[in-house]
Amino acid sequence: MKNKNVIIPIILLILISTCLLNACTNNQDQNQEDPTVLPTQAIVESTDQPTAVPTVEIPNNKLIYFAENLPDPQSFEIQNTLQKYAIANNLEFSMLESLDKENIKFANIVFIYEKNENWKQLAEEFPDTKFIVVSSQKIDLPDNVLQIQTSISDLYFVAGYVSAILAYDWRVGAILPADSYDGTPSSQIFSNGVKFLCGLCSPIYAPVIFFPTVATIGGSIDTNTITSAYGEIAINRPNTIFLPSKFLIEDVATNLKQNGHIIISDFDVDQVNQGFVDIQIGFDIEKALNEILDSNLGIENSVVRSFIFIQDKNSILSIGKANYLQQLLSDLKQGLISPLNFIEE
Repeated sequence: MKNKNVIIPIILLILISTCLLNACTNNQDQNQEDPTVLPTQAIVESTDQPTAVPTVEIPNNKLIYFAENLPDPQSFEIQNTLQKYAIANNLEFSMLESLDKENIKFANIVFIYEKNENWKQLAEEFPDTKFIVVSSQKIDLPDNVLQIQTSISDLYFVAGYVSAILAYDWRVGAILPADSYDGTPSSQIFSNGVKFLCGLCSPIYAPVIFFPTVATIGGSIDTNTITSAYGEIAINRPNTIFLPSKFLIEDVATNLKQNGHIIISDFDVDQVNQGFVDIQIGFDIEKALNEILDSNLGIENSVVRSFIFIQDKNSILSIGKANYLQQLLSDLKQGLISPLNFIEE
């Protein structure tokens, strides 16, 4: 009986263990089949590289107007011309105060006046950008640069002619920089314009002095230097005087007007003393720019010559004299005459 009492608990223990084991097995099977029960997941770092995002190229869609040194009165007209072209060609128009890479990174066209030299390096770095450069220099142009070429020798030649056509008794004077243009001194170029009109001009009344009378200035420019130069020509009593804008200092201009002189000058950015001037001579940059834009920048020659225009501020040119002047400008434009084709006497 004792052995029988021991066997019964052992059998019960085996039965209980069997039931527990079956319960665990069934529960595991249910976890695998039930989608709502999530198994524990191991975190594995992927060794694959992320897919590269393609770079989107921003097209050159800007037209930049940089002309801090462009003299009036053309700067406003040129701005309007460029704005109209930008609108017609779906370009964003902007004016800049400085030239650097960030400013012109997405520029399609850049318009620059000659006194800024940064364009040379920028034109090399941005070959897909078209540069329109106003310059009097003769330059080897890259393929992406178009030049509006101005000629200082043309300007001084015409200044001499205008001075002579207005001067009473041929009394023409000038104060000029001691520079040379196209291998000819500025004083000779100016004199050529006078001689083209009247040959060896001399007054009807004594003392007999051949005109023009010219003083030149080299180096620093100040009131004393210009006043001294004026003294050199004043003794010959000139009636008209050509004075480049950089010499048009207020004290000097006031003195000239008080002495009854007709003042002829070129255009400049600083218009403070331009009220003293009777005749202004400049370059028709807008006309040359329109020629380039009308061709949609596809002109055959990369250089477009800018010709001279005259502004008669006080209406002192008669109709007859104005006609003579227009004929001169036409002949100069066609190359029939040259500022450099005279030999100094």
